[in-house]
Amino acid sequence: MSSPADLPPGGEDPAPDHAAALALLRERLRLAHLHAGEPSLREIERRSGKGVSHTTAAAVLKCQKLPRWGQLELVVEALKADPKEFHTLWLTVRTVPSVEAKPSFAEAEKEGFDAPDAALALLGHGRSVFAVAWRPDGLLLATASYDKTVRLWNPDTGQQVDSRRRARHTGPVVSVAWSADGHLLASASDDGTMRLWSPEAGKQIGKPLIGHTGPVAAVAWSPDGHLLASGGSVDGTVRLWNPDTGQQVGEPLTGHTGAVLAVAFHPDGHLLASGGSVDGTVRLWNLDTGQQFNSRRRTRHAGPAYAVAFHPDGHLLASASDDGTVRLWNPDTGQQVGEPLTGHTGAVLAVAFHPDGHLLATAGRDGTVRLWNPNTGRQVGEPLTGHARSVSAVAFRPSGHLLATAGTDATVRLWQLTAEHEASREHLEEQIGCLRARVAVLRRERNELAAHLRHRASS
Repeated sequence: MSSPADLPPGGEDPAPDHAAALALLRERLRLAHLHAGEPSLREIERRSGKGVSHTTAAAVLKCQKLPRWGQLELVVEALKADPKEFHTLWLTVRTVPSVEAKPSFAEAEKEGFDAPDAALALLGHGRSVFAVAWRPDGLLLATASYDKTVRLWNPDTGQQVDSRRRARHTGPVVSVAWSADGHLLASASDDGTMRLWSPEAGKQIGKPLIGHTGPVAAVAWSPDGHLLASGGSVDGTVRLWNPDTGQQVGEPLTGHTGAVLAVAFHPDGHLLASGGSVDGTVRLWNLDTGQQFNSRRRTRHAGPAYAVAFHPDGHLLASASDDGTVRLWNPDTGQQVGEPLTGHTGAVLAVAFHPDGHLLATAGRDGTVRLWNPNTGRQVGEPLTGHARSVSAVAFRPSGHLLATAGTDATVRLWQLTAEHEASREHLEEQIGCLRARVAVLRRERNELAAHLRHRASS
């Protein structure tokens, strides 16, 4: 148990030091555990859906070293505490200086603790990995590969989840997407089909969805889960499907003069974006009318548009292209916003917004992953390197603190974002100010709780 002397001093110091910040996190975990009724380690393991083992839960609660955020988050949720508060505490420990040597990546992996910029490699696919998608609760990661399989992974252990439940196509799998409730997984393949899978049941649901006249290059699920969208790499059409019946909805959406390589739903579900290869255009479709939206102001790259993604609030659309640029567009007007984002030395193959919209991740044929501030168009931090070949997919964990990437080197990598990536210096200073105030509140809460326990013990 921590004593008051272990807590950071309030008010007069310019910032808490590392040891004091870690002590505050440890004390807050103790209080959360106490408020939750002091559940056993096995119970925490059960509540986390076995996302953390009882031994990992013990290490997190002891908090002698800074745990990985993903493990801490699961323990906090099992204790029914506030993840946002704990992430602020965790980020402060990561940010303030430490006089202790940081563990090597190998030590961090062995002990279950975080090492900055370390990328955990998920190995299992035998060929290029083309797509990654997080289940909405962030506890599973789905990957799709040229080896004709879709695989599921536990992001905190890096292990496949019941490899016997691996989903298979008869051709390379190039795209994958989760339903909003996380119960179904859709996959698109060069075999000309889309398939729906139940990861829980470990089997395909219904018959393959067939309609495109060639390979299916992309699949996306609408926010309400009532529609699937797909893009054809031969017929150049976008098609909509009812996932309950497996039937097409309406007529194919036509307009691209070549393959449709990407599709993405607007957060409100009424617009759909698609990216084309030959024509290099990004098109918007009004799903209420089935017509192109703002077709006179069609957005265009100088090469194929490989990926599209909407900002979480829908006010921006990002597209990535063979021309080596990422462009931001206003979906209401079709106008480009700011200058193209340049930095990749080859084609940009994937793009994804952070869940809170403050970062944009891109991946390219140059083997790098880059992070950008979409408000300024500036790159954030150094490129993330680790893949041996092209990086074909990027996706942020729904909590926002982990980035998954996949490449033609047959690996999937998980990146823990550094403090530089997660917050600006000004934002960190604001957080530290809030933490000082929180220290006083925690002290008062601890004293009140201690008094209550003494009273209960004496009565």
